[in-house]
Amino acid sequence: MSRIYRMRNAVYCCAGGLLCLNFIPHTFPSLPARSLSWVGNEPPPQLVDHVHKIAHVMGLPQTEKINVFLGKGLTSMTFGSTWLPNGAAIGLPRTVLFQNPEDVRNSFLESAGAPIDWDSELGTSLTAALTPSTQQINFVIAHEVAHLKNSDWMARVVLPPVTLVLAYHVARAVPQYVAPKHGLAGFVLVMAASLAVYLQLVASLSHRQEFRADKTAAQCSSGYAQGGLDHFAKRMKVDSALQLRKKASTLDRFKPSFDLHPPVQDRFDRLQTLMANS
Repeated sequence: MSRIYRMRNAVYCCAGGLLCLNFIPHTFPSLPARSLSWVGNEPPPQLVDHVHKIAHVMGLPQTEKINVFLGKGLTSMTFGSTWLPNGAAIGLPRTVLFQNPEDVRNSFLESAGAPIDWDSELGTSLTAALTPSTQQINFVIAHEVAHLKNSDWMARVVLPPVTLVLAYHVARAVPQYVAPKHGLAGFVLVMAASLAVYLQLVASLSHRQEFRADKTAAQCSSGYAQGGLDHFAKRMKVDSALQLRKKASTLDRFKPSFDLHPPVQDRFDRLQTLMANS
């Protein structure tokens, strides 16, 4: 068996393994839901019913197959699909349970491993930013339902292995023309360039999906759109507060820069433009 043949088989096996690995959390959404959920805190039945109601209004089939859980962090997420055997899972930030500033003050939140002084400038800012309105909660739920409705997970599952296979074939072909005397160096160079292109593709795809989900959620009603603006405005307040803290904290799960998500300001501006044109 030639070296090229062995390498090709290795790449194909890696691509197949990567595809299967990416499918696991969506085929068995209970696995990531279990590992990412806020242990010992189940979502209230009213919240679960509300998620199912919004999903039904948005035209998502088999809404009863949506499992709702509260995440450890302060971001929302989705896994699976209602048309898959094991259904889907929507993770909501625990802040959806905060009904007033007192709930925030009595929460788990710490800064740099120490309790937050809620009477300080930081504490006051976070209290206001982490108390969601009903419209804001509706927008967050509708945004995640939009991801399920659009089957956004499929592209994210398929893109990595497909890119790997394409990068391999390009890396094998290009050096023959641009660097025939330095085949290995050319191969490595093309693979490195392919990795950079892949990362850009993933970011672009994710940004497009996030913008589309924002738009879909906002178009449910003017109240949802306003909730989206409130959500992003408060998100930016939290980001500003976090930038003042250099040490780790439980709030760091809500970081201002998340590679696979567009800048919050961009999402706010797009939503504002959408409302102005509607």
